Amino acid sequence: MMDALVNRKLPSGPDLKVHLMDIQQLNQAAVAATFDVTKISVAAYPLVSDQYELLDAGAAMGFGCGPLVVAKTALKEKDLDRLKIAIPGRHTTANYLFHHFFPSAGQPFFTVFSEIENLVLSGEAGAGVIIHESRFTYRQKGLFCVADLGALWEERYHLPLPLGIFVCRRSLDPGLKENMNHLIRDSIRYAFDHPASPSAYVLNHAREMEPEVVKQHIGLYVNEYSLSMGTAGRAAIDFLIQSENLIHK
Repeated sequence: MMDALVNRKLPSGPDLKVHLMDIQQLNQAAVAATFDVTKISVAAYPLVSDQYELLDAGAAMGFGCGPLVVAKTALKEKDLDRLKIAIPGRHTTANYLFHHFFPSAGQPFFTVFSEIENLVLSGEAGAGVIIHESRFTYRQKGLFCVADLGALWEERYHLPLPLGIFVCRRSLDPGLKENMNHLIRDSIRYAFDHPASPSAYVLNHAREMEPEVVKQHIGLYVNEYSLSMGTAGRAAIDFLIQSENLIHK
């Protein structure tokens, strides 16, 4: 999404100081109002809505893109009640979804997303909630899917699943806010129009280096909702945020 903007492939744009961080670190930074414009988990937005407002561009949402609950053996969903569960951050949408669908799950604990597969494989966690490119690699590592949280969301609510959003500080000049929204959208559109252009930037920061995994990851999370969340996307965000179970355990 950000290659063209960060690497100055667009005709114009402001000087940017770019910080690449784990999603839970970004959520925590937003709570501290650290950045003017930032990506956060949708589930974290109620914590920062007094300081930040939504941007229409840059969302990660859609169908078939939700977090997965994985384990070393083919467990049943009811088995989650007795296990230690590794979750990628207290304020993540993954944590919200897991507790939404499995409110009686036994012993959740929070860790960085990139460690979850290894924690499950080592037995330190009985199961884990995986996000990002891990959904394309967990089978190769010998793990089994216990539950697809995105599929559960879609089956129950018939809405796209909103995972991450861009927000900007409310105190910014309105013209600058609109400009940033256009620049993020233009950056994404540039990537759609020049699909080979972001490759070096993406691979430089990718956790999984297999080109096919990277391609699948981008294809799943960067889509028409990234250009504009639209009415359906905003309705999905509102629905998730207004859920009575949106709590941060």
